[in-house]
Amino acid sequence: MLKWLQGKKGKEEPVAAPVTHAVTQPAPLAQPQAQRQPQTPAPAPAAPQKVRMVSMLTGPLALKQFAPNQAQAQWLSLRGRVNGALIIFADIEPHSELREPEAHAVPTETGTVDYDAILSNHKQKLTDSNFDRHRPVAETLAAGEPAKEFFTLKGGEATTHLGVVPVKEPWRVVSNATFGSWERIADDDIVTAHLKSWYEKYGATPALLGPGHLELWLDKPVVDPELAADLALEMFSLCPDIIDEGVETTEALAISILGAHVWYFWWDQ
Repeated sequence: MLKWLQGKKGKEEPVAAPVTHAVTQPAPLAQPQAQRQPQTPAPAPAAPQKVRMVSMLTGPLALKQFAPNQAQAQWLSLRGRVNGALIIFADIEPHSELREPEAHAVPTETGTVDYDAILSNHKQKLTDSNFDRHRPVAETLAAGEPAKEFFTLKGGEATTHLGVVPVKEPWRVVSNATFGSWERIADDDIVTAHLKSWYEKYGATPALLGPGHLELWLDKPVVDPELAADLALEMFSLCPDIIDEGVETTEALAISILGAHVWYFWWDQ
């Protein structure tokens, strides 16, 4: 280092520039030339919700499909925000009765059908046949595990659609859907008469309809054993299969009613 500062004798050495410590910025990297890339399609939009059209006696009805584990929550959330009766239609594909209204009379809401008289006549026939012998003993009834979910949706296998049936009273849904009057199901008028009575007395609202099954929802369940005993007898008279092919006794049916938000009906086809 000292020799460099003093220089050498003889041959003249070029003087090197002094070393500086300035920090220089690195030159920007050269941008690679753009290469032609294959065109990639834009992501496909989310699949629209499946819509199905079915024929009701009041005209065509559009149904939107929901997953079975979402249908009940959707029904509970939307039921008070629609103009009509919100219904979960379960497994409607094989249920031709919902799509063949020609065999049924168009229902009216003008009061021309006396459903109270129809129900009274139905109950009188049961009395004449000593049907009361099937009434369970209220004192022996004890509440079990009350139903809070629709039975049809529990397995997660049903195909479920929601639709708004244009009726003022939800108990008229069955007659508009041409549900009854076939095989073991009672006439539409008898089913509707029971639904009218249960809706007006207990707030039991038709909520789910399918091929051979019907489910009602109660915001305030029945908790009186005497009342549950009477209801079990009425349900048995309308839907014998819930006993014969289901819970086996009216006592078991009455127990299932106590505290339950859901009433379930099923007819063997």
